[in-house]
Amino acid sequence: MLSHYRNLWRWLAPAALALAACGNGSDGTPPPPPGDAQADAGGGDAVTKDMTTTPDGDMPDTVTPPTDSGRMDVMMCPAGQTDCMPTAPAPTCVNTLTDPRNCGMCGMACLSGQLCMGGRCMSTRMTCPAGRTDCTPTAPAPTCVNTLTDPRNCGMCGMACLSGQTCGGGTCQAAMSCDAGERLCSGACVFTQSDARHCGDCGRACATGLTCLA
Repeated sequence: MLSHYRNLWRWLAPAALALAACGNGSDGTPPPPPGDAQADAGGGDAVTKDMTTTPDGDMPDTVTPPTDSGRMDVMMCPAGQTDCMPTAPAPTCVNTLTDPRNCGMCGMACLSGQLCMGGRCMSTRMTCPAGRTDCTPTAPAPTCVNTLTDPRNCGMCGMACLSGQTCGGGTCQAAMSCDAGERLCSGACVFTQSDARHCGDCGRACATGLTCLA
């Protein structure tokens, strides 16, 4: 019986050694590590990717690299605006339709006091008629007054008369008191029942040749 086992071992030993030497490859070599499998599949060297993470542990978003001019591609002017500094590291975005310093095109500045409307420099401020003074020259719209008669601007802008005073000829004057039946019209006491220049009310003048019978 012992000789039978010895003969069996002599037959099995070479087969066991052959199986131990064999790998998954056909040539008997062990299989490559997982990392090298991609390189073998691509037929070349494996490509190493930068897997650097953010401080939070997340993968970083894709960042657009600077262009040849040093500007970031993501830094662009919004629709309707123009970059007036194309060679600067950061754009200067303006609306050439409304910007008085770049009206119609970059660098086209309007004159002092002008506005840029539709890409054109325009002067929209009205002027006072003859005999009137603009007492708000820096406001968008003028305030036209007659400094000869305006008690708030008597003789000059901002020169207000005292309460009860009137402005005549650019001078503040004390208010006059009229007798019974009279009215103060244009600095004079008149009978509005019979005055042809102030018939029934101050400033209501009768036509030429007519008398006042109020």
